[in-house]
Amino acid sequence: MKKYSTRKKILDLLSSRQSVTVIELSRLLKLTKADVRYQLARLLDEGFVLKSPPPDEHSSAGRPPSSFGLSTKNLPPIVARFLDGISMLFSRPEIDSLTRDVILDSLLDSMTANFHPHSSGSARMNEIVKYLNSLGFSARWEAGSSGPKIILYNNPASFYLNHPLIRYDVTEKLVRRLMNSTEP
Repeated sequence: MKKYSTRKKILDLLSSRQSVTVIELSRLLKLTKADVRYQLARLLDEGFVLKSPPPDEHSSAGRPPSSFGLSTKNLPPIVARFLDGISMLFSRPEIDSLTRDVILDSLLDSMTANFHPHSSGSARMNEIVKYLNSLGFSARWEAGSSGPKIILYNNPASFYLNHPLIRYDVTEKLVRRLMNSTEP
């Protein structure tokens, strides 16, 4: 059980960051570097993690640290190619902001089609958080003077959708759409 929870924590951290080193994982998870290396070796063998080559230049003495990131290898090939295609599409110079917004709205429609809140107030916020967590986010909400606010610790789009406009626009619009979805 402990191995799974440590591996899950590593995968969760990797899904919220593009890449991370053994030292960073060790500090963030409060584990020894040996424990982190052991878990990363298992995740590498299973194809969940990729090891990035060290940078050509680094500022400290010694061997440069390797970085690790999530692999798309375990996604069905059609999903991995679809995500690559979306990222490439948004990198094309002929795609203007209006076209990009139409495409993003269509993606959001499909992501929120099954979300129908059945309550109001804090119960409704709990439903939103539960739905976001079911999509792979790590979310919570808190009350504030200007109203409730969703806080995300993990954005699964940050690794799989390499284009920055998609990563942040989709996430921001998704949360806004869920917050504004019609109440019962």
